[in-house]
Amino acid sequence: MFRVLLLVVHALSENRTSAFIDEEDASKVKDVIKSLGLFDDRFASLAAITKAFLLGTDGQTGDKFDVDLKENKIRGIGVFGYQSYGIFCKDIGATVKPNDKTLASFCRWRKGLDE
Repeated sequence: MFRVLLLVVHALSENRTSAFIDEEDASKVKDVIKSLGLFDDRFASLAAITKAFLLGTDGQTGDKFDVDLKENKIRGIGVFGYQSYGIFCKDIGATVKPNDKTLASFCRWRKGLDE
């Protein structure tokens, strides 16, 4: 999976203003994705996440990257991804109650660090 991410990052970073990856780069990534058992829908999600990370969720500068399920909804990131982003990237694990049991267990542990 890391190889796929590197290919997408490389393709998108070559031209930070491009709307999408060119067909040659997309073909390379799709070949790797298929070898991992992933399909075109997963590729579209991976490309959307990578593009948002490189270009920012404002789609222009790369200065703003945020994840939510409304204004900054990124294809491929649902409730679990949104909650994980908040817990691990924004350190809100002591204040949220995630739906996933493993995330909830981590949050209970994290909350204990603050007490």
